[in-house]
Amino acid sequence: MDRDAMNQSEIETDARPGSSESERKSTGSTNDPTRTIEYIHKGGGRTTLHLGPNSSEKLPNIQIGDQNIMMVGGTGACSRRKSKNNKKPKKNIEAPDRPITDAECDTISENLGRDYKKFSRKMGFKEVQIEQIEMDYRDEGHYEITYQLLRKLRNLGKDKLQDVVDTLQMIEREDILEELNII
Repeated sequence: MDRDAMNQSEIETDARPGSSESERKSTGSTNDPTRTIEYIHKGGGRTTLHLGPNSSEKLPNIQIGDQNIMMVGGTGACSRRKSKNNKKPKKNIEAPDRPITDAECDTISENLGRDYKKFSRKMGFKEVQIEQIEMDYRDEGHYEITYQLLRKLRNLGKDKLQDVVDTLQMIEREDILEELNII
């Protein structure tokens, strides 16, 4: 069958063939320039497809996973991910000219999680230094690895609060700055 001749039910079938364990809900009509297909999966997951005005002409192969949102043939207005063009300009946050305190090290370590590698690289650690601390403290978890990286910064005299604030902003972790009561 020609893709131009596909109707709404065929587009849904192409989106998830043989979906016997999901509930289908479709909105939109042939006059409506956009269509939405929503699947609620057996395990409670949800998949939403937003099909743009020309999607029946250029319908790509689509792989659907749990809780994905995908734009097909439209703009990225419904995307959950931040577009590089939509980023807010960073405001200049002034921090006191002092080293970070033990309490600030603790707060950063509690909240940084897996972002400790990005943070460490931006703070000037070499990959081998990060790996060594990971090896020494891998059984302790992200908190301890981060805490030890911050201790190493302190020992090197590179633990200025302004540098830490700037780095947290670079890796888009303003939530930690809020926890530190800096913003």
